[in-house]
Amino acid sequence: MASFYVLRQLFETAQMHPQKIAVVLDDQLWTYSEFIERIECVASHLHHLNIVPGQIVYQFVDRSLEMISGIFGIMCAGGVYCPLNTTDPYERLASLLDQIRGQYVLLHGKTRNQFPSTAVSYVIRLDEILVPLSSVEDIRGIPDCRESGPAYIIFTSGTTGRPKAVLHTHASFSAGIGSGSQWDLGRDLIRCQVLQIANCSWITHMIEIATTLTVGGTIVLLRPGATFDIAYFCHTLVHQQIATVLIGPFLVRALCHYLEMSQRLETFSFVRNLGTGGDYELIHSNIELLVRFACCRIFR
Repeated sequence: MASFYVLRQLFETAQMHPQKIAVVLDDQLWTYSEFIERIECVASHLHHLNIVPGQIVYQFVDRSLEMISGIFGIMCAGGVYCPLNTTDPYERLASLLDQIRGQYVLLHGKTRNQFPSTAVSYVIRLDEILVPLSSVEDIRGIPDCRESGPAYIIFTSGTTGRPKAVLHTHASFSAGIGSGSQWDLGRDLIRCQVLQIANCSWITHMIEIATTLTVGGTIVLLRPGATFDIAYFCHTLVHQQIATVLIGPFLVRALCHYLEMSQRLETFSFVRNLGTGGDYELIHSNIELLVRFACCRIFR
């Protein structure tokens, strides 16, 4: 799947389904046409700042529709997406910035004061350039990226020492998206809602987002800080008719506890694909309980 060009596939999908919903967060939504407009707006703004291919661009935002447009806008400008988690301690953030020494950052007004502005030369507020939409050049969205060229950076957790930057190429990005075919999700994603759960510190967030959008699915976002608000999480599963969800061991246990206490049998009524991570043996009994609430396929 190394030849699967993620950005090109995304734009082709948007051309085929311009009015289909691409991204949702509570009562906010963008169609594929609106989503591509935002991507091109971000890319155009970066072009005007004379970004060069391979330039690292930080993104320091909470989970939002703008977060998704920022990811692909950076790549479409030829840049390298480098997510920074807004909930990380300042010491970790400072360590990451010291390693990379990038000169550009995309952020929100509400995250502006959390970011050390002296660490970069250019601060771009997504909420200012996207609302209202700035005029954009007709860039057609696709940069001339080589498969061996850099696409994004994810840092290690740092549990055994200083966090290390891991650079992923466009080829490895494509291969990661291709792994979704091993789960046989492609046919379902075209017509289903996928809940985006992983925070930006984990590579999983790239797989959740890109695997869904390149085949015409809908990414449903949880509001910032609400991943472990189990009542809201379960409400979203039902209200947004979530069909595919990837969850880790802690969330599996929390869901099982909530479902046992509430007996909300309808919670998983729309879920068809349930992905789990971590040590499966540790949560095997919990998964069996979830299967009782959901007629769905389990994959790891």
